[in-house]
Amino acid sequence: MKTCRKCGKEKQQAEFRPNRRMRDGLSSWCAACHREATRRWRAEHRDEINEARRVVPRFVYDPLSRRTVPNPSPQPKSKVR
Repeated sequence: MKTCRKCGKEKQQAEFRPNRRMRDGLSSWCAACHREATRRWRAEHRDEINEARRVVPRFVYDPLSRRTVPNPSPQPKSKVR
């Protein structure tokens, strides 16, 4: 048994995610608390996530020359992965 530092409930060790940095090898938050925190963070940062996922093609098809050419107006890459 282990107590979650987020919700304060005592739970089975199987309900905690692995974390090598912790002494017992398990995260201090239970998996349910991790999921809720991740959902909340993603909801708050949805625009940043979507912007980071947008792909700007390096090459585009030119119908006049019938081949791919470098994109004339690529946007700068985002720092977020």
